[in-house]
Amino acid sequence: MFVDMHTHSEFSLDSTCPIIDMANAQKKMGTNIFAVTDHFDLPYYKARNSIDAILACYEEIDKT
Repeated sequence: MFVDMHTHSEFSLDSTCPIIDMANAQKKMGTNIFAVTDHFDLPYYKARNSIDAILACYEEIDKT
């Protein structure tokens, strides 16, 4: 079984990769399970509406 439990998406400050692209790449590599482990940096999200950012992330995950 091939598992990747540490990935970051466009919803993390250290990545620009859309979740759908991550899912497609993992599928192509034959990954059985992967987790999106985005950072939640409070200073960054205090400047934005953090609830909207979290909901947008969940909406992207639901599309995959």
